[in-house]
Amino acid sequence: MYSLSDLETFIAVVENKGVLAAAREQRLSPATVSHRLSKLERELATVLVFRDSRRVRLSPAGEIFYTRIGAIIEALRDAEHSIGARSSSVSGLLRVTMPPWVFSKYVMPRLNEFEHAFP
Repeated sequence: MYSLSDLETFIAVVENKGVLAAAREQRLSPATVSHRLSKLERELATVLVFRDSRRVRLSPAGEIFYTRIGAIIEALRDAEHSIGARSSSVSGLLRVTMPPWVFSKYVMPRLNEFEHAFP
């Protein structure tokens, strides 16, 4: 099943007219953005965007999906803000510096869990 972050990534790709620009906006790697987009297309069993090395174009299905999903996400954000859900959530960029052995022994085993809790 796709997630809200997959939908937000799709919208960022469309609005920024490319994977690289969407990655910069979302502070993600281009590979992550591409993976999320592919995952969404796989789950929906349709092509949402046509990609080449220079640009991204919406497919007919992608145009319909983009038009409909934008309003839904905006309504969801409004609902979250109205109950104060967004104000108490953790957000922002986390940068950590540590020796590689600390990362591999302590951080890496729990990194997936952290990413799922705080996308």
